Amino acid sequence: NMLFWTILCLAVLSCQSLGADQTSVVDEFNDALEEGLQSVRVLIQNTESHLPSAVNKAFDYFNRLQDKPNGVAEAANALYETAKNTVTQVSAETEAIFSKLSVLTDQPRLPQNILQLIADHHNLQDFLIKEAREAFSQTIRTHHLGSSKADEKLASFLQQKTNAIKQAVTSIGSAVHDVIGHLQNSANSSLSKEAVENILRSGMETLGFAIVFAQEEIKDAMSH
Repeated sequence: NMLFWTILCLAVLSCQSLGADQTSVVDEFNDALEEGLQSVRVLIQNTESHLPSAVNKAFDYFNRLQDKPNGVAEAANALYETAKNTVTQVSAETEAIFSKLSVLTDQPRLPQNILQLIADHHNLQDFLIKEAREAFSQTIRTHHLGSSKADEKLASFLQQKTNAIKQAVTSIGSAVHDVIGHLQNSANSSLSKEAVENILRSGMETLGFAIVFAQEEIKDAMSH
């Protein structure tokens, strides 16, 4: 392990021996990750800005009635606040995993246990949606508005968005996992400057494809 870090520090983090090219490959890799995160941020912002209309749509059944039952406005407000809070938490967790994915920063640090990070992120997103769904249902029951199915409609809206976020995280995280795997395998033998450059350059292509796939998923999620 010490040997790996020594080789990595010498080969990747020493600008004197690596020159500008190497630094730019490292920067490019982290910039690409940032681009992936930026796409997810756009989806999260889009989800938040569409929450009022999603809540409105969820109560469409009552909105078409001449005499709305009591409590519709109050229930709608409660659902909106819960949904907004859920989106905020989803956003925080997504920012957190991307910060753990950045490769070769100023500190000699590589992401560890990436597949576990992805699994934990997904489980947490599922938990947040489950909590929101239960809170929505409780609100609707409290106000006796079950016939609207507003809780199910709003939960489905959030679920669809978080599914796209999970797809993006899987795609980008798996690409980083592959690149790190190659670096760690190479570290068992001598890791030359050229080897690191080649691994990162080929990794850029892998990461690029992953980001394009993630962006397609996000575009699709925003069109619904």
